[in-house]
Parts: sequence; C-alpha cells; structure tokens
Amino acid sequence: MVPNLCKNVESLITTTPAFMERAAKVQSNRQVRQYYWQQAELLRNFEKDQADMCLIHRKSTSCKEKLDEKSQACIAERLALATLLLNVSLLVLKGIAVYESGSYAVLSNVVDSAVDVTSGLIIWWVIFKSLEAIISQTVKTYLEKRTLLIMILTVLTKFTKWTICKRFSDANLQILAKDHFNDCISNFFGILFAILGQHLWNYLDPLGAILISAHLLCTWIRTASEQVSIISGKTASPFIVSRLIKVCLDHEPSLKHIETVLAYHYGLKYLVEVHVVLDEQLCLKKAHDISESLQRKMENLPYVERAFVHVDYNLNHKPDDEHNITLAMRLQMQNAGRSWKRDLKVTRAPKGNAEL
Repeated sequence: MVPNLCKNVESLITTTPAFMERAAKVQSNRQVRQYYWQQAELLRNFEKDQADMCLIHRKSTSCKEKLDEKSQACIAERLALATLLLNVSLLVLKGIAVYESGSYAVLSNVVDSAVDVTSGLIIWWVIFKSLEAIISQTVKTYLEKRTLLIMILTVLTKFTKWTICKRFSDANLQILAKDHFNDCISNFFGILFAILGQHLWNYLDPLGAILISAHLLCTWIRTASEQVSIISGKTASPFIVSRLIKVCLDHEPSLKHIETVLAYHYGLKYLVEVHVVLDEQLCLKKAHDISESLQRKMENLPYVERAFVHVDYNLNHKPDDEHNITLAMRLQMQNAGRSWKRDLKVTRAPKGNAEL
C-alpha cells in the first residue's frame, strides 16, 4: 500500500525532489519506490513550471525566447526540406543497390525509404516475396562492393541527421530524430542480413527482410495509435493536471477554491479550462485581473496552447450544470420575450408626412 507521505498540499510543496529521491533509494517495495520517484519528478516539474512562468515578468528574456522559437522553427523547416530531398536521393540509390544485388533484405529498406516519400502498404508485398523465395528455394543474393557502399552511406546519412535533429527541442525535429533513428536500425540490420545471407546461409536474407518489415509495421501501428489518441483530444495525464493545479494554488491568495481543472490534447499541447471561486464581494476589476493573469501564466507554460479561466462565487452547483438551462430559467426567458413583444409598439407616420 502506498504511504500517504504528504497529508496536504503544503507538505508536498515544501518537500524537495532530493528528499523524495533519497526516500526512493531506501525502499524495498517496488511500488513504493516507484511512487517516490514519481513524486520527485512531479516536484521537479513544479520548479520548471515556476521558472517558465517567471518569463512573464522578464520581457527581455521573453522576447529572446520568442526569437529562439522562431529560429528553431526556421531550422525545423529547413531540416524537414533537407530530409525530404535526402530521402528521395537515398531511395534512388538503394533502388540501384536492389537491382544489382537482388537482396530481399536490402529491398525491405528500399520500401522503408519509399514510405518516407509516399506510403508503406507495399511492405506486405516484400513479406510475400520473401516467403515465396523461401518456399520455392530461389534465394539468390549478390552483394557487391558498390551495393554495400550505398547501404553504408545510407546508414551514415541517417545517423548524421539523427544527431543533428536530436539536439533541438522543437517537437517536429524530435519526431524527425526518432524517424532517423529507426531508419538507422533498419538499414543496419538490412546490411547485416544481406551479408550473412551471402556468406553463411542464403535464407537469412529473406528471413531478415520479414523481420525488418514486421518491425516497420509494428512501429507504424504504435505511432499511429499514439497520434490518433492525441488528435482525438485525449485527456491530459494526472501529472499534467497536478502541475496546473499547483499553478492555480500559487497564483493569488484571493482564490478561495479551485473548482475544476480540465486539460485536453490540442496537437502536441493542451487546451486548459479552469474554474476558480472568488469572494462574491470582490469587485469586478479585481476578479478580472486575477483571472486574466492566471490565464497568461498558464499560456506561458510550454505545454499549454490555450487556457480559459472561469470565475465563480460559490460551490453550490455541479460543474456539469454550469451552462445548462433549467426549467425556471427557460420560463423566465419566455416571459421576458413575451413582455418585450408586448411593449414593442410599431408606429406609422401619417400619410403625406412620411420622412425619407
């Protein structure tokens, strides 16, 4: 059973990540140890969020950050274009390598490059042809020096692009880095199975093609499932919600309650909706300033795309009923409409004196 280490929010906030890490190291139970590590990571994220929100009060630093983001966006665009051109070039070169070698393992890597430019359903054809070659015993691989040189050049190119992209924090470049790393792995094993198939056992070449193709299919399915959940507006993890609650707690002493904190995926970032409770005697100007500054704080966080702050004065209702029209409200609106129509009098100007 996980211990209740922090009885209230204040004790969690005053606890340091180093304390949690030391506590995790002395625990023998795996679940308890994991709990302490998670709390240490959460506290470290609290500190990071506090540093990000301080950028609001440092305009010069904020401008510098914006310039850095723009420069990274330009670099991301150029690297994406360079990646496309290199993928097309490597596709042509590896097509020549397949034509000269007849290797199914190399062919699976050509399909991988074709996927980078077009689509990947053709990979099923590679698996079928590999199985057909094994069954019919028609495996013939001729791996020449030029073919090997093309494949080694492909691995080196992908490795270079991976090392460049992984140095940037831009989300698009991180995706490119992950793609280049997977290409390095698949191309390396393509070369390995082609060499082993030529010198040890011919059937290692088509078997390697099947394994590489299966790996690519699993990677695509896993990536597609992750992206579909994000595109469909997946709810943020409890750790993200906890970080947002911490921002609200530290914002303003006038905040009496935090009623609701909701966060949903909007691409790679989150849409955030916060309902807070203020004193009903608080003036409108003060309430507006509190909610607007809280909104700006949240939107300054790197993982928040847009934030909405709703201000209320009591907790005597369900959050789901906030915008629902009750029967009494509907009758009141209907009575107001009839009263408005009854009081509206249409006057007509006398004939001959009509004003244009």
